[in-house]
Amino acid sequence: MAELLAGYETLSSLEKIYTVSLIIGIIVPLLDLLMGVLSIGLHVGTDIDIDMDVDMNFASTWLPFSSLAILSFLVLFGGGGLISLYFVNEKMSLIVAIVVGYLFAVVMNKFVIIPLKKNRVTSPKSVEIIGKTARVTSSIIESGFGEIVVIVDRITLNYTAASRDNEAIGYGEIVKVLELKENGVAIVWKEKKEEI
Repeated sequence: MAELLAGYETLSSLEKIYTVSLIIGIIVPLLDLLMGVLSIGLHVGTDIDIDMDVDMNFASTWLPFSSLAILSFLVLFGGGGLISLYFVNEKMSLIVAIVVGYLFAVVMNKFVIIPLKKNRVTSPKSVEIIGKTARVTSSIIESGFGEIVVIVDRITLNYTAASRDNEAIGYGEIVKVLELKENGVAIVWKEKKEEI
């Protein structure tokens, strides 16, 4: 460890900045992934949305302020800076590192982050499920439970279900959701067909 730190001391200040940027840009997402897997959660995310009334959504595209875009910038700034030091002087290396890091952050923001934000799906609230029709996927037994599938806004939801009248409802029958209990059980009702 002492040898590693001794080698760090011989670096120029710009090389130190590049190295620290590269390490932070790699370590923070790895820690976030590790903590997320362990269910501890390390969310070091800031998400600043700046909206302008411009047709191409200028601010959100060209000013990438999400944590993923910033970390992408740090990785390419540090890595690109360290590599460019072998080919150009320090001033030119700094310009190259900033441009490469910024362009990569913009690309990540435009083609990864923004599309993922637009496709974010939220679960429907219980109020949205009440009154919807559902299909029985596991027969509801008399005075017991079964299972239903409800489709709300292209989202398929499965619920344990019980009949309002405690009657048996067969597989494949269409029912109406009347209530959703706190324990997640849907109370359903099968409309009786009137005989002529």
